Amino acid sequence: MDAETWQRLLSLESRDVVSRWFQMLHKNDLNARRAKEIIASAKQAREFFRSSAGASYAVRPLLTFYGVASLSRALTLVFRKNGGEEGLAKGHGLETVAWSGRLSGDLSLALAGVGALQVRTTGGLFSDLVTATKNRIALHVRSEAVDWRLDYDVPAIGHEFALLDILDRLPDVENQFAHLKRDLRYVGIQDISFTTEAGLSLKVRAEGLKHFRSDFTDAGYSIAEQGEMVVITADAALFSQHTPQFLHTYVHKMFDTIPHLYLVSQFGPGKQYSQIAVTYVLAYFLGMLARYYPTHWTALMMGEKGDALWPSINAAQHYVEIAFPELVLELIEDALKTTETP
Repeated sequence: MDAETWQRLLSLESRDVVSRWFQMLHKNDLNARRAKEIIASAKQAREFFRSSAGASYAVRPLLTFYGVASLSRALTLVFRKNGGEEGLAKGHGLETVAWSGRLSGDLSLALAGVGALQVRTTGGLFSDLVTATKNRIALHVRSEAVDWRLDYDVPAIGHEFALLDILDRLPDVENQFAHLKRDLRYVGIQDISFTTEAGLSLKVRAEGLKHFRSDFTDAGYSIAEQGEMVVITADAALFSQHTPQFLHTYVHKMFDTIPHLYLVSQFGPGKQYSQIAVTYVLAYFLGMLARYYPTHWTALMMGEKGDALWPSINAAQHYVEIAFPELVLELIEDALKTTETP
């Protein structure tokens, strides 16, 4: 647990602070019952993360996911203007897709296929979280503070992710992922600018873009070569209609403070997800694998044949523990900042 992040998140456990935040966000008073619901979820989240930090890896991802779910509930209740816990959809908002079939049979073959495991979005906490936060990603361009923010369209329920769909797009697991020799679906942004008049301009390394360059050419973006770099441009209308997928590093930061901004391949046509949404899905993958398939989870940990993805999964677990609390805090603080009167 990052002590500074959790110290700042302690404000979610104060009725006076939460009530003040709610008034700033919604220009409305927070009733006592809903305040208690937010505080209870925040306290549960802290204890789940605390327990996770000291737990064996045999159960650590499950405890972490319960912490992620509790923090998500608290954040959703803060961001929703109306309705308390009774208005939240039941369930996690995700379901596994044919895991039993994929993980049956020879253990080494099942372990080798873990990356192909899929989950599907459903009604539940995930969809409530994405809707309440407006599928927002807070962008860090040149500073520790939020420089810019984007609200992606909320994708329809029923989208399916494979575990590798996320790992291929997550820069914070790159050091562990490189040995698999997969085509990474992200590239670091060297420069970015946007104005309504001039539109969007992005500079990235051509080599890093090659595996998902068609995401932009098919959408109508212009790409100009500049030596080892390329500059991707679009007018404001095209950018609004085909907004790129962005993600950051939160473990491997620039100067240990600034999340590094990356351009990422989209998850599907017209499907972009905020970083907090992607991190929730990843936490669910790991938590459900540890909870319902302990034989496979333990085999991954213990060095059984077929465990090539374990270093990446371990790095992904570390990413969730670090990033999710920070993402919750970041969204709250940025939302409060944007409501302040100049």
